[in-house]
Amino acid sequence: MWNIHIKKDTLWVRWVHHYYLNDVIDWRWKKDDTVLIKKLVEIRDELLAREGCWDAVVARLSIWFGTTRGLSKAYRSFLPGTGRWPWKPFLWRPHILPKHRFALWIFAHGKCLTKDRQPYILDKSCGLCGTVNETAHHVFFECTASTQLWVRLWEWLEVQCMARSMTNLLRLLRRRFRGTTMRARRCHSGIAALVYHIWSARNRALFDGERPDVEAIFRKILIHIHRTLAAG
Repeated sequence: MWNIHIKKDTLWVRWVHHYYLNDVIDWRWKKDDTVLIKKLVEIRDELLAREGCWDAVVARLSIWFGTTRGLSKAYRSFLPGTGRWPWKPFLWRPHILPKHRFALWIFAHGKCLTKDRQPYILDKSCGLCGTVNETAHHVFFECTASTQLWVRLWEWLEVQCMARSMTNLLRLLRRRFRGTTMRARRCHSGIAALVYHIWSARNRALFDGERPDVEAIFRKILIHIHRTLAAG
């Protein structure tokens, strides 16, 4: 958008100015326009709403692109909640298995591909229980198997608490399980392993028709915890 505004001497910018209007602020995309053009208009409108007027937008763009890291600054400004992940350091502890870390990362960002996030799927029933519509909150905190696993884990960790949502769980990680003590390491490993195994059990139930065995899953979680702590 900055290149278009300053009419940078490139073939693509010249084409945009020839095919569309010269003034970026007057752009209106048409039905047959490309996704790129539509996205540029969307970004322009968001910048206008954020800054209040086009002069302020130009000033913001000039600040961003007046430095060598302008593109990076502009990109980060559009990321929701960028930099506000105080729980992130817990993911990189060496006593958390890489596959568990990845599952916890996806979970913490709310990116688990549950059925409610897939509009092309008609059957929205939970892959684990099949009784209610599937959401990430239901799969990880409300489904019968998941609830039983959380209860077993808290009892094993001797924690008098029940995290009933992703926010509560991440807050619990940040506030109560800090440091590198054995208890903190057990909690980190256990929570990451449980998130991984709940999602894995959901996928096996959905794609392979395998019903979750709470006892077998919990034994796997304990094995993971003991192995990772012994290795670390």
